[in-house]
Amino acid sequence: MEETTRLAGLRAKIDEIDDRLLDLMVARMETVARIAAHKGDREKNRLALRPAREAAILRRLVGRAGERFPHDTLVRLWRELFAAATRLQTPFSLALCHGPEDLRLVARDHFGAVTPVLDATSPAHALRLLDEGRAQLALLPLPGPEDRWWIDLAAAEPERFRVLARLPFVRLAGVAADSSALLVGDLPLQASGEDRSLLVLRTREDLSRSRLRALLKEPGLDPIWLAVAYEREQGATVHLVEIAGFHDRHSGAVHGALAGSREQLIGLSVIGAYPRPLAADDGD
Repeated sequence: MEETTRLAGLRAKIDEIDDRLLDLMVARMETVARIAAHKGDREKNRLALRPAREAAILRRLVGRAGERFPHDTLVRLWRELFAAATRLQTPFSLALCHGPEDLRLVARDHFGAVTPVLDATSPAHALRLLDEGRAQLALLPLPGPEDRWWIDLAAAEPERFRVLARLPFVRLAGVAADSSALLVGDLPLQASGEDRSLLVLRTREDLSRSRLRALLKEPGLDPIWLAVAYEREQGATVHLVEIAGFHDRHSGAVHGALAGSREQLIGLSVIGAYPRPLAADDGD
């Protein structure tokens, strides 16, 4: 009897905590609504999405949780809150490029279970859905050998779509470690404090990748190659490189690193910048 009473008391405590959690979530959504009214994103036909702000919140909470709460579960809970808050301010659809099945899991994890998804047969199709306004965001797998969408993004004048995030933001259970994807949309880039940027570099063929890598590594830009395309007729090579930090095309750090190869550098574009995904030891 005593154990039954103790168990009933613990269950009552859970009910009390649930009620408090619900009240806090309602208060959060009410505050979001006031922020939305202040910013006027809906009236300005502007997507109420702030990847840098969301990443900063998640990093702070993961650090606060430490070992008391699983990081992947915490991120998923708050991602649902973020998605609901974004839909409350400005409803949106996601163009999802056909690719690995894990890509759909990544999309659902990041944008919640009820965000409308439009299937796209290719990266070009997904970007066309963006251009037509049928989707406000596109999730694309990392470029394959035949993909050139990232080159087209760099060549677009005026610039419109940019890479806003690299997903997943935290490693997902049951999802392959190499199932990364890039989120593209029409939003200004903002720094989160811990960022990576995407460069598109067009170089003459006589500038080797190893030399280019060494130039970018020297100032600590930590280059990671995502794709390479060859333009034989023009005698050029195009590189898609992720580097450390938040940079634009005028970045002194990038131009300084490449100063020694200026004659071999044909073009430089920054097609995106995004919060660095959480590493396994973040928050420890």
